[in-house]
Amino acid sequence: MLKRIIYRSHIAEHVGGTEIRQLSIQAKATNSTVGIQGALIAINRYFYQVLEGEDVVLTPLLKKIQLDHRHYDFTLLQDLPIESSKFDGWDMTLIMSPPPDLETCIEQINTAFDKKDTSETVQQRLCEGLVYIILGAVDMKPAPL
Repeated sequence: MLKRIIYRSHIAEHVGGTEIRQLSIQAKATNSTVGIQGALIAINRYFYQVLEGEDVVLTPLLKKIQLDHRHYDFTLLQDLPIESSKFDGWDMTLIMSPPPDLETCIEQINTAFDKKDTSETVQQRLCEGLVYIILGAVDMKPAPL
């Protein structure tokens, strides 16, 4: 079964940009061999990650990610079956300098998930919005020279 997972976590204080870039490079290499697609956002000391792939691969990966010392306060935002991947062909895209739309979306998601009374429907819509804003942010990046 194909599914999408979205989570957020706080980036550990000892983790800097170089280590985040290295993490992304390693994830890209691994993901390409096991059929996982997605994007990693590092902004304002938060990680947000969208992962898509087969459940049999994502479930053990998620457990491994939860135990990683480079972040803490892991929160699963979305875990649902999907018909097709929105990130097909993206082994792992790293976004560290997001456009304003993505920053605004992340602020709204943080606020919504920090409130205990935010409905599940609103939370799911915010996650879907995050997916589309990530796709748009990457599409807007200039092609490498």
